[in-house]
Amino acid sequence: KLLRATNVCGREKSQDPHSPVPAATLLRLPSLNTFHTDRMPPSHSAAPHPMPRVLITAGPTHAPIDAERFIGNRSSGRMGAALADGAAGLGWDVTLLLGPAPVTPTDTRVRLERFRTCEDLRTLLTMRVQQADILIMAAAVADYRPKVDPSAFNGKFRRTDQKLVLE
Repeated sequence: KLLRATNVCGREKSQDPHSPVPAATLLRLPSLNTFHTDRMPPSHSAAPHPMPRVLITAGPTHAPIDAERFIGNRSSGRMGAALADGAAGLGWDVTLLLGPAPVTPTDTRVRLERFRTCEDLRTLLTMRVQQADILIMAAAVADYRPKVDPSAFNGKFRRTDQKLVLE
């Protein structure tokens, strides 16, 4: 079943034609072992590539409140790491974009790149998605981020009577 990636960092790409991340074709596979190269989406590059190039996102994102605190979630990144290990075990060319999670893939053939925030993930996706044949988005991207004064990132801000606002 073919799916279309429509949401990165809380924005619908169909509503934002200036999104830096292009729409990507996703394949929902019942098992990694059922993949056949004749079902592979066309490559984005001119040179043929014998095995699929897979880009996987995994783990949480952290939305900073100040230099010390953040809003995050409990995503472990285990599913993305397991998918990366499975695809690499099939000999596929795998890049895993992994958020701040303690898990890492065990297969040494997996290229690992780390991100912390939603914007970090967006930047990595923008740089890497054009070279991928398959994009698997398993990251748990934050639904909210604090609306804070950028000067708060110079250190921990002190409590005030003002409420923290989420957007």
